[in-house]
Amino acid sequence: MKEREYNLDLLRIIAALFVIIIHVIVRPLVISFEQPYHSIDFLICSGIKGFVQTAVPIFVLLSGAFILTQNKNKNFSYFYKKTFTKIILPTLIAAIIYYYFSLVLQVIKDHLGNTISSTAYNWLPIKILFASPFYHL
Repeated sequence: MKEREYNLDLLRIIAALFVIIIHVIVRPLVISFEQPYHSIDFLICSGIKGFVQTAVPIFVLLSGAFILTQNKNKNFSYFYKKTFTKIILPTLIAAIIYYYFSLVLQVIKDHLGNTISSTAYNWLPIKILFASPFYHL
């Protein structure tokens, strides 16, 4: 039985916290875009976001480390077949669905124009539908 590597678990926890911070810090950063770039809010949010962006490379490196430790992945045809069916294909399908969903939303938004009252716009489903819920994708 392989010995568990707690340092990699700790790194995974830190990277997961960084991902949470990335998603939480975006809203203040977007709001601070309306202010001058030299504002303190913008500088702080940009600095934090720049630091925690390391989460994605950390997860990529951890995935590589775990993949390389499995003997069955030394067979490249098996590995790439498994990768295609479990990762690449679902990602492509999700991207296609997202693309067409964005097109439909844009058509609805263009069709309705400014006909939505400000009171109705504050209703959460309308906000989610017509706001920019995909700014981080």
